[in-house]
Amino acid sequence: MGFTRDRIPDFREVNPRLRELTGWELVVVPGLVDDAEFFGLLAQRKFPATTWLRKLEQLDYLEEPDMFHDVFGHVPLLTNPGFAEFLQQLGEAAQHHANRWPGTLELFTRLYWFTAEFGLVQQPDGLRIYGAGLLSSHGEVKFSLGEQPTRLPFTLDGVLDTAFEKDKFQELYFVLEDMQQLPQALQQLQARLVE
Repeated sequence: MGFTRDRIPDFREVNPRLRELTGWELVVVPGLVDDAEFFGLLAQRKFPATTWLRKLEQLDYLEEPDMFHDVFGHVPLLTNPGFAEFLQQLGEAAQHHANRWPGTLELFTRLYWFTAEFGLVQQPDGLRIYGAGLLSSHGEVKFSLGEQPTRLPFTLDGVLDTAFEKDKFQELYFVLEDMQQLPQALQQLQARLVE
């Protein structure tokens, strides 16, 4: 993506590179957007990103996404075609089902939260982080890979049955065996909603 340690990324430079790789682009938002707008943007391959930066003392954890979280946490995975496709399909599915069944956005939000934000994946050489909420939190990186939190194998039921809190480190993380579980989980969720 051309990120360097000596300058803040310019979306006018990032977007052409990202579009070329996976068809995604960053769109500037003032802060958190509601779930309906968020999933609508994902469906269009547009990722909402803020342009403000946290203070140094907020490096361990921040409730609201800043540019560091959005750009350095999310953009690298948006260059992965499989993950980029999963996010777009998640957005499309959330929009489709939200219009048919009130209250279903929460299910898609939980799937997003425990994967794109706070997901872990088991690799042959050990446990790895792929969630942007983790990647952009120095403190939670150490915490999530340490002895304290509960880590469970990823299952759709586990994710959908688990509430989350936005204002502290997670106490529970779901671990993928491989990234192919993401589109499979989304297909399972959609199948349940049409039964």
